[in-house]
Amino acid sequence: IEADDETLYATITASSMGTGQLELMSATDGKTWQHVYAAQGADFAVLGAQLAFGQSGAGAGGVALSADSGATFATTGLGSVKAIDSFGFDKQGKLLIVGDGVLFRQRTEGWQAVGAPGGSVVATTPQGTIYMPGDPTYVSSDDGATWLAAAMPKYTYVGTGQLKMPVALALRDDSLLVSRTTYREDLYPPVHTNGQLARVTPEGEATDSAAGLNIVSMVQDADGLLYASTDNFPTAQHSSDSGATWQEVKTAAPGFVIDGHNRYVKYGESGSFRSGVVGSSDTKLLTLSGFAS
Repeated sequence: IEADDETLYATITASSMGTGQLELMSATDGKTWQHVYAAQGADFAVLGAQLAFGQSGAGAGGVALSADSGATFATTGLGSVKAIDSFGFDKQGKLLIVGDGVLFRQRTEGWQAVGAPGGSVVATTPQGTIYMPGDPTYVSSDDGATWLAAAMPKYTYVGTGQLKMPVALALRDDSLLVSRTTYREDLYPPVHTNGQLARVTPEGEATDSAAGLNIVSMVQDADGLLYASTDNFPTAQHSSDSGATWQEVKTAAPGFVIDGHNRYVKYGESGSFRSGVVGSSDTKLLTLSGFAS
């Protein structure tokens, strides 16, 4: 995630601990990364100098909050909430958290439950629109005061499998793309065998964007170009019109994250990471530092 001051933040797994411990890292150049925070958790969010890291584990639940770009953290709880699933921000920059299927907003006096219909994922756009993906997908343009229910396009699949939602990406144009797939665990290896991509607007309208594309990952660059990958018979896809049409290409997404200056991070050899700039084939090895021995 890129902060307003162009600092990049990411999490890595401290596998040597074997406890699901995550390290929150930061970098100002995309090449050299420093340790910020370590905890058992699953997600984090950044807005300006605010950092929020979801914590889990016995006696360590709640949210670790920083108002000074990670220099100091304070832990705040969410009462009886046990699992923190997703993060976002409202129009005022207040932190939004989905915990145990309930949407909460950060207040000075504590956490307030927002009158949202429920779900495990929240996605927010730069314009402040809040999406709760599902069927239907709920949309709010007034910080959760009112919600519109967007009826998702019909998705049917003849055969066995589980309905999954591997992608819910809020776009720069204030809309949301939701990928729904059929996941087959009876096949080896398990795969997403079919799918549908739907586009949801702030007005609460959902349309079928790409029937038959079983998209399992998607990123958007600073110019609005979408990169996606499909499963089962893997393909790389590009879209320059917010997902309305897609073109199969031979070149996959340059990385799994792209910042506002089109710098990207991708997987390297032997568990390493490399960084580069969209449009250039030159990459540099990322340096991870700041760890205790």
